[in-house]
Amino acid sequence: PETKLFMAHARSATFSLGKDNLDYNQPFTDGKLGFVFNGTIKKMKTSLKLEGEIGSQKLFSLIKLLLKNNPGTNILEKVKDFVLAKAESIEGMNIGLVDKNG
Repeated sequence: PETKLFMAHARSATFSLGKDNLDYNQPFTDGKLGFVFNGTIKKMKTSLKLEGEIGSQKLFSLIKLLLKNNPGTNILEKVKDFVLAKAESIEGMNIGLVDKNG
């Protein structure tokens, strides 16, 4: 289909359960957003109900939730602050986020 944007992301599965599971393949999309993540966030504790089975799915769910309550710019800064406050350790947190409106 015709598009103004193409998003691709290549990485290897972190854990053996993730290999060959297409649901875990990125980029993740929801019709409005495209999302990619590379890194390791360990033991993030929150009372929020986040969708997903693996960390990158839950991080995408967090972004959508934060966008719902905080529309506008600087959403990745809000995600960074949230994760820094809630995670035990972070070994990289590279996030790519694209909005269909540019």
